[in-house]
Amino acid sequence: MLPLAYFITFRCCGTWLHGDERGSVDRHQETAWGTSALPPNALRERFEESRMKAPPATLNDDRRAVVEATIRQTCTARGWHLIALNVRTNHVHVVLGAESPPEPVLTSLKAWSTRSLREAGLATP
Repeated sequence: MLPLAYFITFRCCGTWLHGDERGSVDRHQETAWGTSALPPNALRERFEESRMKAPPATLNDDRRAVVEATIRQTCTARGWHLIALNVRTNHVHVVLGAESPPEPVLTSLKAWSTRSLREAGLATP
């Protein structure tokens, strides 16, 4: 049974790397609610930073407007019920109802946001 709604948060690329002092969760770690975050690790954070091909991405007013419009359009096109949306400078919060698991919802929101930013000339490939 799917939940009534999802609270989905995603960060801009490079704004919170594995090893950060705030902790992190990676794809190889169990991500169930209440799971402990990975501990801070300066060596891993430097390694992750060295792998980046561009500086961390942030969202200025123009970029935030594009991301907000894109998420609204994506929800409408997919038949998802958008309940709340807050696009910040380095992350996005979305509360929505969807008849699918959260992983493809998150993937779709991120992919369409990135595509729209590129099409608007506000992000590079």
